[in-house]
Amino acid sequence: MAGNSALESASKLGDLLAQLPLNQANQWSDIERTAQSLANDLRSKNVEQQTALGQTLLPQTLTSLLKSATSDVQSSGSTCKPAIFELLRVAANLCMDHDDNRGVLLDAGFPQTVVGLLESYAEPVKPAQQEPLPISIPDLKIVKTAIGFLLNASVGYGMSLKVYASTPPLMGTDAVKDRLVSLEAAMTILKLSSAIYPVGAWQRYDPASEEDSAEDPAEKWSLRSTLASWSWRAIEEIRGGGEDDGQRPPRAVFGPDALPLLISQLRAFVPPYPEPPSIFSTPSARRSLVQTDYDIYEQICGLIESLCLDVEDVRLSLARGLTFPDGEHGGVACLSELLTFVEKGDYPPYWSSESAGERAAKEKGFDLGKGALVKAIVEVAGEEKNTDTLWDDSEAEKPGGEFVNRMVEWIRTHKSLKETNRDDLIICATLSLGNICRRDAHSTAIVGPPISLGPDLAALLEPDTDIKVKHGVIGLLKHLAQSQGNRAALGQAGIIQKLAASQIWGEKADMVEIVQVAAIGVAKHMCNGDIDNTFSLVLPPADDSPLRQILELVKRSDSIAVKSEGTRVLVNAVKSLWSTDPKSLDEEKVKKREAAMKAVVTEPCVSALARLIGRSKRYPTLINEGVVALSLISTHPNGGTLVLDSLLNPLPAENIRTTSQPLSAVSATEASPVTGPRRALDMLITVLRDNNPNVPAEVRSNVCALLGHLGRKGVVAESRGVDLQRMEDSTRELIEGLARAEGPSNPKVVAAAKRALEAWQQPSAGMGVLLSLLSAAYYLPKLYFASVPATVAVKSAASSIAIERVSLRDFIRHRCPSLFKEFRPAWWLRSGHLQTAYCVLGDFSKIDKVEYDRKLLRTLDGGTIGIDLTPPAQERTLKEDTPIVVVLHGLTGGSHESYVRSILAPACTPVEQGGLGYRGIVVNFRGCAGVPVTSPQLYSALHTDDIRVAVMYISKMYPKAPLIGIGFSLGANVLTRYLAEEGEKSRLVAGCALACPWDVVASSDHLERHAFHRAVYSRGMAQNLKKVVTRHLDALSKFPDSPAWKAAQVAAAKKSMSLVEFDEIVTRVCGGSSPPFPFPSAYDYYRAASSHKVLGDIRVPFLALNSRDDPIVSSFPVGVADNGWVVLGLTQGGGHLGWFEAGKRFGELERWIRKPVLEWLRAVGEDLVPERERGQPMHEVEGFLKEVGRDDIGCKEVEGGGHVVGVEGEGGLFAGL
Repeated sequence: MAGNSALESASKLGDLLAQLPLNQANQWSDIERTAQSLANDLRSKNVEQQTALGQTLLPQTLTSLLKSATSDVQSSGSTCKPAIFELLRVAANLCMDHDDNRGVLLDAGFPQTVVGLLESYAEPVKPAQQEPLPISIPDLKIVKTAIGFLLNASVGYGMSLKVYASTPPLMGTDAVKDRLVSLEAAMTILKLSSAIYPVGAWQRYDPASEEDSAEDPAEKWSLRSTLASWSWRAIEEIRGGGEDDGQRPPRAVFGPDALPLLISQLRAFVPPYPEPPSIFSTPSARRSLVQTDYDIYEQICGLIESLCLDVEDVRLSLARGLTFPDGEHGGVACLSELLTFVEKGDYPPYWSSESAGERAAKEKGFDLGKGALVKAIVEVAGEEKNTDTLWDDSEAEKPGGEFVNRMVEWIRTHKSLKETNRDDLIICATLSLGNICRRDAHSTAIVGPPISLGPDLAALLEPDTDIKVKHGVIGLLKHLAQSQGNRAALGQAGIIQKLAASQIWGEKADMVEIVQVAAIGVAKHMCNGDIDNTFSLVLPPADDSPLRQILELVKRSDSIAVKSEGTRVLVNAVKSLWSTDPKSLDEEKVKKREAAMKAVVTEPCVSALARLIGRSKRYPTLINEGVVALSLISTHPNGGTLVLDSLLNPLPAENIRTTSQPLSAVSATEASPVTGPRRALDMLITVLRDNNPNVPAEVRSNVCALLGHLGRKGVVAESRGVDLQRMEDSTRELIEGLARAEGPSNPKVVAAAKRALEAWQQPSAGMGVLLSLLSAAYYLPKLYFASVPATVAVKSAASSIAIERVSLRDFIRHRCPSLFKEFRPAWWLRSGHLQTAYCVLGDFSKIDKVEYDRKLLRTLDGGTIGIDLTPPAQERTLKEDTPIVVVLHGLTGGSHESYVRSILAPACTPVEQGGLGYRGIVVNFRGCAGVPVTSPQLYSALHTDDIRVAVMYISKMYPKAPLIGIGFSLGANVLTRYLAEEGEKSRLVAGCALACPWDVVASSDHLERHAFHRAVYSRGMAQNLKKVVTRHLDALSKFPDSPAWKAAQVAAAKKSMSLVEFDEIVTRVCGGSSPPFPFPSAYDYYRAASSHKVLGDIRVPFLALNSRDDPIVSSFPVGVADNGWVVLGLTQGGGHLGWFEAGKRFGELERWIRKPVLEWLRAVGEDLVPERERGQPMHEVEGFLKEVGRDDIGCKEVEGGGHVVGVEGEGGLFAGL
């Protein structure tokens, strides 16, 4: 009977829908009564009845009626509200536990209509309002029932929510949830819930504020509370994620706009608390409200943590809102309020009336919620893009800005944890500052005045300090200690002594290995080059020195990270002690140095170094550190004998876990060896014998130096002659082979091996000879090849027509001898700064004069590039197959630059006059070197289409000539990217990159991090770029609607700016074609432009040369992406595009770089045999030269060229770099 009744009611609802246009009296009352009867019938579980109703037109009828009712409410008032309530009940019960009915309701559009209904209620809600939204009981019932329907429409079987039932639903169906996500239902529900039931608002309830005094306040607050609980359950269901949702990540339903709604709710838990109104004065009257507040608190804390972990925009928005709350969060200072809550939030006093168990559970949950918010704050600070936002130097009274100042104050105020018991604030502050202080400038500011945080951090390092606090403090100290300028101040704060006193290296702390390793890192960095900190490590007031504690930890640990990093502390201590000139120390420190040296010239120390060597087969860097430290110790009286014993004695068996955290010196993916050689000497023999290309030549040469020095007379006690002979017998044959350069060899290793053999025949000369051995090859360029170099076809030396294949390594070894000889910077230009300065300021107008014919090429976007050809056509005639050097200049340079002419002058000089006899063509970027700007697009380190069309044009002019690319600085980056993008289709047969910036992000950070670099290099280069833009303002003004014109005006108006500021204004906007330009930020442009990421795609011989002391370039891809076509050479000196060495006459300078570059040009231009066609076929389309199959780029020659004398061009500090 019930089934028939329900079908009759459904049919009647259809009839009533059809009669709506008649607008009859009491029509909505009839709909209400019919829907109520149907809803009540559906409350009895009857699947057959549900199925039958779902197969009728009921879902469509309900949707149409709800739409009409919602529309009538807006025009005629509340007469429709009871009907709306009952219609929602019908739908909620119809889809309960019934997926088919959910589907038909979704198809009918009912969930969408419900969301629209909720949006109409949420429309008047103000952002983060504190007072409850005025709303009647009928409306509360409608909103609650609408949310109940959304729950029943999305939850899974068995746990659906009957309207008014208390059992919470668990899991939903994807179709409904996905539609609700697309409708932004979660945001609507959050907005409405937080306004209807602001957490804690019941404490401020005033009955006089009610619009309808006849309504029961207790019933109304019960409805508000239940609605809020259901709302959060609905939000949880829509987001999904976790075990109940197939382990999928939560759906992205919230962004930054949710933050003020969430965070403002936390104000209810910040004292002072108001006195509850009389209606809620008893515990029983407020019990459900208190529980709802607590439940929402838990949800909010978890959601904020999740958003900060998973959503970058949320992290960025929180940081921006600290400075601009009105623009970011509608007036709610979200991050500031989070910090206030973490600092001042406390248990509500009315929790004291709960039972002991309930109160304890709530207090524990409250603390866990705070912990989640601490994690959220740390994540915000850890977002790399927030570093500059959170660090603000604009207010002198708040060094570092509001966020940094607050973190510092937390540490200062609560460092006496026994008195304040605020571990949470210390953990939050130290972890957050640790994230922000990854830049040297920020790190230095934290340690230096006026902040001077070192002593405060030291005060926290007590034995009974909680390990989580120690983790934060030590992690921050590790970041701070990495900056060399901080080490003295941290030493004065007694950090090393406090670490030892805190017992972090003791056995009780072994369970927290990650903190022990971080503490080891602090000591390692602080002793690096700092003699006073080394004294603190080695010379304690008692026998239990920090160094002894670390070495004891190394012995008992089974972690490769602890063992190796701990021993590296000893390595740094040895280096600091031996490298410090005693003449620079006062008498007291000289005595301390002698005592400290004596303390490390002991069996435990040298044995630890021997074990480091023995266990590090996979890690050549660590072997090298152990060898260098033993070499230095061997110069001390009795040191040689101890070192010899450590090499010959059997190594103790070590149990090493292979899953411990990676070392900073090795790849994180490598496993640690569990078994090793029997003796440390066996590992050294393996290093000498093994021809593994991953073992740097420096390691082999240092091993030869150590063995050679030990064999000198007097270094090892005469009574140990037999043992010394054993060492020599074990290694002599290998060292002699290296000295004879048998097989593949490195000049540095050959030289070290010869000196070792000589040392065995000579009397001892002490430490001076050893250091001479260690640094003999210091000035030799270091070459980095792939593990398997590519093979190239070359003309045979035996026959002019024969072809042979050789590896790129052998190709360079035999044809570029200058790369295997010393480059010593001129003594008066010893540093990279001086080398770079002379490159910029030196007078090169009287040397390397080069004249050009200029041609202007118009590109498809209307832009213009200039190509300068030398020798000029009228000067002499060259063969059609004469090699051509295609040059790309530096940042704002051109064909006039001295470094360009230093290569082209000898390369293009006739053979009979001692040159190569080649052609040279310089590609001048848009707006540089007199090239006009004719479009709203400029140039950049990323844009390669201009070089692409220029090379097409050159190939068309000289189809038989091999083209060799060479790039300087920014031009080197463009050349690298071009070759990588073209791959095997490159029209260039080879490339050479000089002073390439590689990782543009790292180089930019390097320039901006150091005050001198920022003031001199960054601002100098930005000023030159500004000149380029200013010079062409009139031309850019012809494109008034373009972003380039707007950007140029902003840049021209600035008096001074850094390079990153210029790129933020101009380059990221108009530095190339779209896509990918414009970029969201300069750093997004830098990431895209970095060429080190594309090295693996190059497929032509490619030689790159950089200087380690380049003040502009900070990162070098020594792994060459394991691309056999790529070779990287690093010199110890040379600066940025300098490489000046002393000439033959006193005071004369010569550019060393031209020697290896000319050798390379000769090798690839004359000996290399191209093995494939270069580039795609070309044709002309409407006068433009294009590649067949590619219509987006092309060029044609236009008027405006001429004769150019390349001596000096447009000036400016660092112009051309």
